[in-house]
Amino acid sequence: MSPTNNGNGNGNGSLPAGEIRFYDNYLPPLDAGDYVISAQQSVNSTSVIAGGNTLNQTFPTTPPLTQAFTVVAPRFTLDPADIHSVFPPASSTGTFDQNLSHIVLTKRNLPWERFLVSDDQTTPWMALLLLSPDEIIAPANTPPNAGTLANPSRAGTYNLPDVLSPPAGTLGPSLTTESQDLLGQVTSLRVTSAGSGYTSAPTVEISGGGGTGATATAQVQNGAIALTLTGGGTGYTSDPTVTISGGGGTGATATAQRGVVCRAIDITTATFTQLTPRVEPTANPAVNELKYLAHCRQVSTADKVITQTKDDGWFSVVIGNRFPGPGAGPVLSVTLIEEGLNYTSAPTVTISGGGGTGATAVAQVADGIVTSLTLVSGGSGYTSPPTVSFSGGGGSGATGSTQIGAPWVAHLVSLEGYENYLVDSPAWPSGTNNVRLVSLYSWNFTCLSESGDFRDLMLNLIQGEAVGGAGLLLRLPVTSAQQPSGSAQATVQQALNEGYAAVSYETMIGDDTFAWYRGPFAPAPRPLFQHGTPYGSSAAAMIYDQSNALFDQSYAVAWQTGRLVALADQSFGAKLLAWRRAGNRTVNLLAARLNSSTVQSLTACRTLTAKGSDGVDQLRSLLKRDLVSSSFMSYLTGDFSKNVAPLIAQSAAAPSVSRAVAAALTEKSSPAAATNPIETLRSLYDNPAVQQLLLDPKGAGQLSDAAVSGKGVEAVGDAPSNGTDPLLDYITAWLGQLRLFYGVPFVNLVPDARMLPQESLRFFFIDPNYLDALVAGALSIGMQSSRDQLLQAVTYPGLLAAAQQATLQVRSKLSGRAPQAASVQVSEISQQAGMAGLLLRSSVVSGWPGLEVRVYSDEDGTTPLPLARMDRLAPDLLLCLFPDT
Repeated sequence: MSPTNNGNGNGNGSLPAGEIRFYDNYLPPLDAGDYVISAQQSVNSTSVIAGGNTLNQTFPTTPPLTQAFTVVAPRFTLDPADIHSVFPPASSTGTFDQNLSHIVLTKRNLPWERFLVSDDQTTPWMALLLLSPDEIIAPANTPPNAGTLANPSRAGTYNLPDVLSPPAGTLGPSLTTESQDLLGQVTSLRVTSAGSGYTSAPTVEISGGGGTGATATAQVQNGAIALTLTGGGTGYTSDPTVTISGGGGTGATATAQRGVVCRAIDITTATFTQLTPRVEPTANPAVNELKYLAHCRQVSTADKVITQTKDDGWFSVVIGNRFPGPGAGPVLSVTLIEEGLNYTSAPTVTISGGGGTGATAVAQVADGIVTSLTLVSGGSGYTSPPTVSFSGGGGSGATGSTQIGAPWVAHLVSLEGYENYLVDSPAWPSGTNNVRLVSLYSWNFTCLSESGDFRDLMLNLIQGEAVGGAGLLLRLPVTSAQQPSGSAQATVQQALNEGYAAVSYETMIGDDTFAWYRGPFAPAPRPLFQHGTPYGSSAAAMIYDQSNALFDQSYAVAWQTGRLVALADQSFGAKLLAWRRAGNRTVNLLAARLNSSTVQSLTACRTLTAKGSDGVDQLRSLLKRDLVSSSFMSYLTGDFSKNVAPLIAQSAAAPSVSRAVAAALTEKSSPAAATNPIETLRSLYDNPAVQQLLLDPKGAGQLSDAAVSGKGVEAVGDAPSNGTDPLLDYITAWLGQLRLFYGVPFVNLVPDARMLPQESLRFFFIDPNYLDALVAGALSIGMQSSRDQLLQAVTYPGLLAAAQQATLQVRSKLSGRAPQAASVQVSEISQQAGMAGLLLRSSVVSGWPGLEVRVYSDEDGTTPLPLARMDRLAPDLLLCLFPDT
């Protein structure tokens, strides 16, 4: 079925984690090609007046109005971003003989954007061909003795005319040209001779070919020239002539080429017939193998690396129709299985059978056993693994095995223009021996006779590990032998077991020594320090081991790293400074209004008595921009009208009443007691309700801005119309990403490469104290006064808690989708819960980019946890972080 017409809408709904949905195809609304819209208006009318004229006119009369346009789609080249992954992985080696090669494309409709069979949109225009290097004819300019390493794909680079009209004996595709093919433009220049003796840039003239406008310039280096095409021109029907004159030199020549530049391969007609899928719509019954070799799929990306593709989770897949084999090829390796006994000298190693010849190996002996085998020559022509036998040497019992392999090349080719030849017995034009196919993408791999597939690679990661996986913890290798208690060896052993590495350290006075450093990834959970206030500097975060006279620089480095990452992001620094200023303005305004006799007389608010949310509401009411006017109106319609106004009416007749009126007004406007402004500000910063207001997601800073300017929102309490403070949202979201180590150098995470060797899997816990130091360093920038430091101190716990919660929302925001349902919801995870993670350094990461990682909170694997981060830090390095509940 197709997602455009399957009865379920357009198929854009998200899928639950772990699910996949397949479709036959995904049809584009408009196929690629050149189009012309023509328009004419015809008016026919019979007069309503007797004897009147009949109107029958067309506008315009001739020709009709036209508008040409082109629907552009890939034809001869693909954008590298169109390729998501390939299998077998590029440049990989493994046992792929039971797997069909395939390529995953990021555009879901790419295989169906062009017609191959007339009036049949379901047949893809591309196919994946699997070839051995010997089945591809080397390009004409290949040196005679060049091996496959120089050009492993065996493809040549051509301008489009060389593809459409290849040399005699080679058939090119029969295509209807389109404007995007650029056949009317000069697209490249080829210097056939650089000449000599040039002292200045010669003049370059491009003429002929039926077109105009192509221009180029010459550059001179060491007397020779190079050319740069500056304009492609228009209207060329053949390759123009390039003339180079002047410049004081001679001998420079060049040619011009039209059309797009693409890659193509040449294969024999026999290979084409043998390997291409069959498409015979007129046969009885009709045959169409090609439509079954491509499909569209929608997958859940909840447990995958975020790719930032346009259609998240949507892919198209093109599958090959040929299984690779491990031969015919050379012997790639020999493996010793049994060491044998009683050998006094190296036995003779014989490699026989397997259909090939020339493989040789030698054995090494020590202490009466064969210790190793070394392959001397791989030979050639082996179609199955040959046998290994040992003779002589005085011993017996040694055995070994071999592994053979063969190289393969996968080419994603365009079949457009060859639809008439996808049959069992093509009618080739007379004299045709070869076929030139446009190669849209290609990759190489080696197929072995045994081991090296995904399962073997994954099992190798834990091979030899004891139950519990102590050897899989992220730390340096260290002996398990018991060291003398209290010795330096015991101290070092303990430090290494705890994940520390010794790093060079230059003290502030210039002494060169070493210090201990452990990144945020620890092999065991770390307790959270209860120091209360954030570190004020990196020096404050250093730990000194007095017994060994050594520093632990872990948290000092964390603090400095957070500071440097924050300084590198100008946007974060600007928003942090703006938020602090807004917070200080809020406190200033509160102090002014709480100590204003006018405000006190009108609002009866002299002190902050309410707590919690009620206290915040009381503060928000004091920040209303129309506080005085609204309070005065309330007084006029309330106390004044009830108590004062009646007395005023009576005051003319009774002097005693006038005195009562004066007393009432005097009581209402009694002056506020004088206060120390510094102590007032300190008391406000120390007030829990004020601290809560400063971190209120409704935006305390916006309230003070609105109150001071007299502009802004008009909701109750003057809350921002969107309900959140954009500055605070940005800061907490940024800190959430920092807590997941975005922007942190990898050497700070893993200080010694020996902690994470090739083909290894390492688990760890995240040190919460490192995270606190990292955040404290980031928040340390832009401190302008002791008041900023006070604001930092009182808001730090709240910012830290908000950042902890934002940490678990980062992945969903970066991916642009709502968090996937999990047995343990993000909202249920305690803010005090730790974090854990894993690092995978393996060819699995580069070879299988669609790798999924699922984390569970129980050993039975029934309670999944949400991933906090999953990213490839390098082509073969994967980092996963998740909450540790």
